[in-house]
Amino acid sequence: MDILVTRRSFLAGATAFSLSGCIGGRGGFLAGRPDVRLGVVSDIHITDWESAEIFRKTLRWYRDQGVDAVMIVGDIADHGILPQLENVAKAWYEAFPDDRAPDGRRVEKLFVYGNHDIEGLDYDDKWMNAAFARHGITKEQARDLELRKIGLDKAWERCFNEPFAPIYRKTVKGYDFIGGHWDKWNGIGALEDWFKANISSIDTGRPFFYFQHPHPRDTVYGPWAWGHDNGQSTRALARYANAVAFSGHSHNSLTDERSVWRGGFTSIGTASLSYTCLSGPRENASGASWLGRRQMRSLNSISRAAVRGEEGGVPVRQGQLVDIFPDRLVIRRRDFVRDEDLDEAWLLEMPTKECPFSARAARSVAPAFPAGAAVDVSFGRGPDRNGAETDQVTVSFPQAVAEKATRPFDYELTLTARELDVESVVKAFRFYSPTVRLAKSRDAGEPAVFRLARSELPGKAEFRFEVRPLNCYGVKGGPVFSDWMRVPEPRKKA
Repeated sequence: MDILVTRRSFLAGATAFSLSGCIGGRGGFLAGRPDVRLGVVSDIHITDWESAEIFRKTLRWYRDQGVDAVMIVGDIADHGILPQLENVAKAWYEAFPDDRAPDGRRVEKLFVYGNHDIEGLDYDDKWMNAAFARHGITKEQARDLELRKIGLDKAWERCFNEPFAPIYRKTVKGYDFIGGHWDKWNGIGALEDWFKANISSIDTGRPFFYFQHPHPRDTVYGPWAWGHDNGQSTRALARYANAVAFSGHSHNSLTDERSVWRGGFTSIGTASLSYTCLSGPRENASGASWLGRRQMRSLNSISRAAVRGEEGGVPVRQGQLVDIFPDRLVIRRRDFVRDEDLDEAWLLEMPTKECPFSARAARSVAPAFPAGAAVDVSFGRGPDRNGAETDQVTVSFPQAVAEKATRPFDYELTLTARELDVESVVKAFRFYSPTVRLAKSRDAGEPAVFRLARSELPGKAEFRFEVRPLNCYGVKGGPVFSDWMRVPEPRKKA
């Protein structure tokens, strides 16, 4: 859906074009001075000062872009202790002393607590122990530094020099921002009552913004996605077409167009400045353990890298720069490690018009392989998921390319056997594109590679591999194939 829209056609109600991933270039509706420029990050998971390096770099970039406010949508202090929150405050005031940019303009803090800020010390793992070692404290000493023990309000006021309220409101250059701190895993219990009591004082005739750590239920990424609340925020905002919700928690990548949901209001996922996830039942997904080890046994280090939120051994840390106008939002998505935009800007008309993922899928165009592409198959030995040497089959193919704006998201690989004139599917695999979290320009780089154990091939029958690309909505493109072949005979020992 990479469609350049004129102002006339846009205002005429081209709803499908006003969704994420719709506009190319910087002219027309992407031009002009915004009323508010907003930096948005989430899940920064700061531990020691060294871990704040990318956060500090991000704040400097936002400062240089002329932001009026910076939003952090929860999970600020990784283990919920005071020294970590102090590192966040130290980084902030390094970039914005007294909440001011170098030119003297005020830059507003729009921060909320997430689950890690409240109960992070309960998540006992090796990363926590390493972080405490760098802090020079024990876990027992950390208990005395818990934010919830000190008092969430006292810790907040000490670090950020402003009053704390479980739900609060700030106005930035005439636009309303409402922040809801983490309450419970099922959502913020008092939220609907807060909106009923305060909505009359909010200007709902222009965009207004709500932010909390969990996703509003049944919005971004679909109802199956991890990290949604129990529906309080969706109910509170559903009547207001100018409402925009920002949320984090799932760490899902901003390269997924389902990061933007358009229903009765607008909901936007914010990825993570610490590590991004690849969710769902894919062979190289962060949650791939849901599939069980049976399906995971043949995979190499690509899956371990996915769990760490890395590509090519380098972390993937993302955020947004949002330009706010009375009738639209323009959203840049950025990789702050590689210093590059992930794709062209998203343009969202305001107020929103409903357009479910199913309608966007129907209008999308599937990615396509380059002309002449084919699947290459080779045999050898290599490490399995646990590092043990095994006989392997390596399947590789050039990556598909974006048709219009919808780039390759994942691939379906099918292993088919043939005996005489009968073909039958032996196995099918789904796995993410190796560059799915990176800038669109990187899709045309290295080929995609998938490995499986030779023992999974169909005995003495002929076989071949078929690969189809899919976009983020699950729409499939045309296939490429390997040659028909047989399992090679084992080499005889000399």
